[in-house]
Amino acid sequence: MANVKMVTRSVIGTHAKVMIVDLVNGTTSIQELNVSGKLTDKEKVLKAVQKIADNETQKVVAVQEFSSFNTLYGMPETMFMELAQPLPELEAKRAEYAENKAKKAQEQ
Repeated sequence: MANVKMVTRSVIGTHAKVMIVDLVNGTTSIQELNVSGKLTDKEKVLKAVQKIADNETQKVVAVQEFSSFNTLYGMPETMFMELAQPLPELEAKRAEYAENKAKKAQEQ
């Protein structure tokens, strides 16, 4: 099999086990969720998890435990190009860099 070019990215995040109240039937459950970033304070973890999990039917009320993780993700370059969105500000910076480099070369 041919060597497939991969686009990779290391992601640092926080894995949390949280207590969630179901507001419809009044039951509680423990769920495991991941949030981006290495969080070291229980209150910060709670706020981050609430942002992604709270809605009209459920509310995160407590963090039972949490830990950080560092995972390497990857996908074939062709799939990345199909799914990713170009970043226009990065393209503008590259064009500006190339323009400045050309001007400096002319000055020398």
